[in-house]
Amino acid sequence: MVKLVTAACVAVSIPVLTFAASLAAQRPTISGTFRLVVEQSDNLDGAIEAAIAPMNFVIRPFARRRLRKITTLHPTMVIKATADTVEVIAEPHAPIRTAVNGTPILWRREDGEPFTVTGVWDGAVFQHTFVSGTGRRVNRYSLSTDGQTLTVRVVITGGGLPGAMPYTIVYKRVS
Repeated sequence: MVKLVTAACVAVSIPVLTFAASLAAQRPTISGTFRLVVEQSDNLDGAIEAAIAPMNFVIRPFARRRLRKITTLHPTMVIKATADTVEVIAEPHAPIRTAVNGTPILWRREDGEPFTVTGVWDGAVFQHTFVSGTGRRVNRYSLSTDGQTLTVRVVITGGGLPGAMPYTIVYKRVS
């Protein structure tokens, strides 16, 4: 009976391990230096205006100012990925280095605002989640199949917004 159970466990674990290895092998090489492609990226002013449109006219200017502060388009993004960590450098922000298993870190933006940041792989997409006392931002980094285009899909919620503020930023690989 023990041999039968052991054989069944081995029979089940081999396909599972093979599937996990194939997922890891399919993960694109996200490491590199990428340059912003403004004309392929969403218009941030339009995204901000759509997000604050339902708000009271008195609050809108404050929300607009806050959203412009946290939605900077970075001309260059550098990503350094290993099997265990991903580091994203988007100046003027301090580098963000997270484990890929969802372990939270404390990170401070250049203005000193603290965030809890987690990083996880979701198939071929790397996801950073930033949580502050007032809101949440999710950045989903994905590469085109040829590895030359980095697409960052961002969703900002909370912080007094009546709904989510989604937008997309596109980068081209330079190295």
